[in-house]
Amino acid sequence: MSKGKLFRDALKRGMVAAPGCYDCITARSIERAGFEAAYMTGAGTAATLGYPDYGLVTMSEMAANAGRIATAIKLPVIADADTGYGNELNVIRTVREYEKQGVAGLHIETRAFPRSAATSRTR
Repeated sequence: MSKGKLFRDALKRGMVAAPGCYDCITARSIERAGFEAAYMTGAGTAATLGYPDYGLVTMSEMAANAGRIATAIKLPVIADADTGYGNELNVIRTVREYEKQGVAGLHIETRAFPRSAATSRTR
């Protein structure tokens, strides 16, 4: 069964708690704790690369991290896809890249890209 199907089935049963992870070991901890899903946080991913959460990490870097996490665990992974990394065509590419990485779901913020430091502080 696909991880997307696992996630959809879990949602049909009600709210799904998906604690945040930023690497494979935190994802495995979430899995061992018995949760039904894991959420890859963009802020955590940026921090592991030494960046603040200002949208400096590229879509490719984020998708690659999501793929490593999705491969490391059996749970569905929901991933932060920031703003979709550009216009409508970029969003389509973003969704396809995350899907190729085995991500079960993602969220996209409705903000302008690139973000300014001023708008990032209001998050």
